[in-house]
Amino acid sequence: MIVVKLYNGVFQKLANDEIIQDLLEIDTSLGSNELRLLRADKIQKRRKPQNLADNIPLIAFYTVGGGKDPTNDRVWGSTFVFDIYTNDDVEKAHRIGERISELFDGSIPPFAGITTFESELEDAYESKTDLPNTYCLTVIITMFVGLED
Repeated sequence: MIVVKLYNGVFQKLANDEIIQDLLEIDTSLGSNELRLLRADKIQKRRKPQNLADNIPLIAFYTVGGGKDPTNDRVWGSTFVFDIYTNDDVEKAHRIGERISELFDGSIPPFAGITTFESELEDAYESKTDLPNTYCLTVIITMFVGLED
């Protein structure tokens, strides 16, 4: 399923980006299993992140839907929402948002098993969070990829 491949590609790109790892305070000197678990806590493929208070700063990302391009049925577009949570650190959230835009706006990096085309930054704005002393920046990007035969 193309959406699962997109989720995995986005996760891998974020999890292996040195700047994102630094901003999310991911200690890359940990053993491989610990590092894998920490990355999964800090970069979550879900709308409602688990253990939010314990894992800030973090990125929660999800798709709000997608479909075939009306003019080319071999192209799939999916809109992804990236919610960036920090401990009331607006600047850090903005830096993470800028890095996400650098990674995904314009041309999508290669993902395993997907022919990537382009993407487009749709919007970015502050979102409400129910957790006290927490800031959330939302970044929305639509990604266009090729469908396999």
